[in-house]
Amino acid sequence: MLRDILNSNGQRQQPMNLQFHKIYIKKHDEVSILFADIVGFTKMASGCTAQELVKILNTLFGRFDDLAKKNSCMRIKILGDCYYCVCGVPNPSPHHAICSIFMALDMITCIKEVRDNTRVDVNMRVGINTGRVLCGVLGHRKWQYDVWSDSVTIANHMESGGLSGRVHISAATRSYLPTDVLVEPGNGEERDKYIKEHNIKTFLVINPETCPEQAAALDKYRKQITENGGGDENGGPQDSSVREQEGAEGTHTNGGV
Repeated sequence: MLRDILNSNGQRQQPMNLQFHKIYIKKHDEVSILFADIVGFTKMASGCTAQELVKILNTLFGRFDDLAKKNSCMRIKILGDCYYCVCGVPNPSPHHAICSIFMALDMITCIKEVRDNTRVDVNMRVGINTGRVLCGVLGHRKWQYDVWSDSVTIANHMESGGLSGRVHISAATRSYLPTDVLVEPGNGEERDKYIKEHNIKTFLVINPETCPEQAAALDKYRKQITENGGGDENGGPQDSSVREQEGAEGTHTNGGV
């Protein structure tokens, strides 16, 4: 967060002067945003004491934080039973999209352990979008680092218009993925009014547990990223992305912030 407040010369960015206090805002052009919601949370909560529920959520979200670090993502907020993180902020990453996919799939694997241990039918519904964001530190006393843009709104609808146990992504995110990462039509417009009204094309990431080709491709890119130093500005997948191959523009995500 502190690095993001500094400019390329190591100097503190000039804050925006507002009526009451100063805030720091920075624009990032290529960021993947992930929202994940626990499906079946109400049922799980009804079968636990308050103490048991807090313990389960603390353990689960702690695991998600570990996964975020592993996959070069940064958690922004926990909103009830919703986990919200980004990749490509505050440090730019050439493979923010694939790292977000890794994060989403790892979260689904993690919740499976909770399902097996509690014998409650819970799962994750994950949505991802890619585009521009504004990020900054808010608050007068308790600082809050957050991101805002139309792209964030779309990511939220990718989640709400998704399916339990699946990773639902926009065409913009798809355009940044290597071509051998397999997807199928997401039909998000059938489940979410916002997606339909804005004519956003969506996809579902093929589950690597049921598709050996997908598992092999994802394993290859995980290895490449690890060998090239993780998820910051250097290293990453070497295969051409859909964006490079087709000249995609990332419909509905790179517009107004």
